[in-house]
Amino acid sequence: MSDQKSIIRNLIWLFSGHVLSALCLFAAMAYAARILGPSDFGVINFGEVVFMFFLTLSNMGLTFLGTRDIARHPEKTGFYGVRVLSLRLFLACVLFIMLLCAVYFLPASFSTKYTIAIYGAGLIPASLFLDWLFLGLEKMTYVALSVFVRSLVFLAGILLFVHGRGDFSLVPLIFFLSWLSSSGVLFLIYRKKVGLLSFLWDLPFFRKFLKDASPVGVSLLVGWVIHYFDSSLLFLLKGERVAGEYNAAYRPIILMVTALTVYFNSIFPRLSRAVHESSASIKKIVYWTVQFGCVVFLPVAVIGAFRGQYLMVLLYGAAFRESGAIFSILVWWPLLVLLVTNYSRILLCYDQQRHVGRFSLITACLNILLNVVMVPLMGGVGAACSKIGADAMTYGIYYRFTRKILVIPFWRLLKTSLLGAGVMTLFFLVVRSWPLGYSLLVGILLYIVSFLAIHFFVFKQKSLFWFETVL
Repeated sequence: MSDQKSIIRNLIWLFSGHVLSALCLFAAMAYAARILGPSDFGVINFGEVVFMFFLTLSNMGLTFLGTRDIARHPEKTGFYGVRVLSLRLFLACVLFIMLLCAVYFLPASFSTKYTIAIYGAGLIPASLFLDWLFLGLEKMTYVALSVFVRSLVFLAGILLFVHGRGDFSLVPLIFFLSWLSSSGVLFLIYRKKVGLLSFLWDLPFFRKFLKDASPVGVSLLVGWVIHYFDSSLLFLLKGERVAGEYNAAYRPIILMVTALTVYFNSIFPRLSRAVHESSASIKKIVYWTVQFGCVVFLPVAVIGAFRGQYLMVLLYGAAFRESGAIFSILVWWPLLVLLVTNYSRILLCYDQQRHVGRFSLITACLNILLNVVMVPLMGGVGAACSKIGADAMTYGIYYRFTRKILVIPFWRLLKTSLLGAGVMTLFFLVVRSWPLGYSLLVGILLYIVSFLAIHFFVFKQKSLFWFETVL
């Protein structure tokens, strides 16, 4: 019982830390977008995308294996901590030098080169970030604290020092300091709880660990392609302004996808156990996830589709009006992420991870292909359609394969929320001229009322969730 309480407490801390961090980062970037405008905001986002790519390369799955090995052998925390930290720092330094060389020859403005270089410098403190070590020790409180500190420092720095376009150069420096503070927090905690961490050159360990971690590293690179390739291609082909408009529309989507990721990570252990308990156990978790997720994300998608431009102007200002069309498309992506992630977790629980890796590669290739074709023709709208199209096709692949293992009765699970969303859609079609706040409030209330009425009186369900009367 104490173990179960510990797990729940750790999950609550981890979820809270990541959600608060995501909200702080969103607030900081929304404010920065208003102050800097689409073009400068596009440069800032490109710097962040480049940083994430090189951070993925410097990680290469090392932190995943480090967490696993420390969880298995907590008495060897010092052994793995020193070696993994040393290897990550070495890789970060090498990659940072490579990045600086690439920036020197990059045909871009000085401001773009400066932004990429300072963001790249963040690789050094990021390589010293000990979240993986504390995750292995199941000290989620410290991880949550460090993640929140990073986002809070970034938000405070943006609010205090960025007041006009002339302060553009401060944003990369604030980003660097946010990573430095976050890594510093965990270093201080480790020193107080365990002791000093030194650096050690252990070439045989490095070779073996890199070899073992490389498959995970490939999957992380695939994740970068899925999340950031479209933004990178937009910047390179269409320029700073279009990339800024696209990233402004993408920021609220990241919040929703982050919430989904944290949720799926938190239920994964329970889902894994349910596979070995009974078919009813895993069905209950999967059905609940699909039904409740669509109840939440379907009305959000409808609102975004009809009021996307108003929401973008409300968040970022009139300069980001063009982001509305992009947001109206991207807002459907969390629904696809919900379904695809649900399927991937099912396969992982049934020891079908090789297929998950294969399908992830297919998603990345589809993403690249669609973006290469559609971005030159349609700009940001083309990038949004590419993201939706790639995941829609991936969903089709997962559906055909996974139904051999577990059939999900989508119509029975989603019929009420789909019909409620249909009522909401008709409402927005009729009242296009209504003020934003009033139409949103009435639309949400109409969805809730119609959902409950259809569910309990039309389909005569006794429980809020259909599967509770079936399983």
